Amino acid sequence: MSNGSIAVLNTAPPVKIYALPDVHNITGTPTQAWAVAWLPPKQKRRPSNFLYTGGDDSALCRHAVGDMPGGGKGFWSTSASVVFERDLKTHDAGVTAIVPLWKANRKTEALLTGSYDEYIRVLYIMPESRRAKVMAYRRLHDGVWQLKLLERPSNPDDPAGISFSVLASCMHVGCKIVKVHRDKEDEWGIEVLAEFVDPERINPLSYASDFQVGLSGPKLQDMTFVSTSFYEKKLCIWKVEDENVEDDQVEDESG
Repeated sequence: MSNGSIAVLNTAPPVKIYALPDVHNITGTPTQAWAVAWLPPKQKRRPSNFLYTGGDDSALCRHAVGDMPGGGKGFWSTSASVVFERDLKTHDAGVTAIVPLWKANRKTEALLTGSYDEYIRVLYIMPESRRAKVMAYRRLHDGVWQLKLLERPSNPDDPAGISFSVLASCMHVGCKIVKVHRDKEDEWGIEVLAEFVDPERINPLSYASDFQVGLSGPKLQDMTFVSTSFYEKKLCIWKVEDENVEDDQVEDESG
């Protein structure tokens, strides 16, 4: 929210909203909380009790949410406690997108983040460190406002490595499709596969995009993509013509 707080909605009757106040307010002046994402639960039938938030203060925060008041089944009970850690050094501007990936190992969580600093990053969250470990990064040449996974690896722990694609909404430079990959040595990389910029744009600002998988599955040429232009109140529908298209203007900055 604009006052730096986060709201948690308990949908089990009775429906209630609980606020995590001043999450992104470290200087006494509240800054917008732009992104929130739950860490995938350890068990499919139980809710996760960890979430990440990002704000205009460049902070990436990890919250342990336990025993929310108001009833609910099982996980929620009658008291509330919130413990969080804050990383202010990894991002050089506001954190606008967070996609929890999976447990990189028993103790490490993997995240994909986007930021106003124009970078998409793969991060490891180490329990013994207060700062994320950057596994890969790529400059996309404008604020990375939204990230959506186009598919998830069937076996993210595959020792031979993994690869998956991500749709990024990058504000004034349109949308980009990037490939994120990890090899058997746990080295990560990020490559730009394709991009879309409305050729009739006047004042584009892409805040949101989405996709529909084709009949043949998650193959880029068979997917249909939708993106928006905020100021122009415009909706664009587009497809990828060549899956091997790469962005020659983006230097390889993966690390």
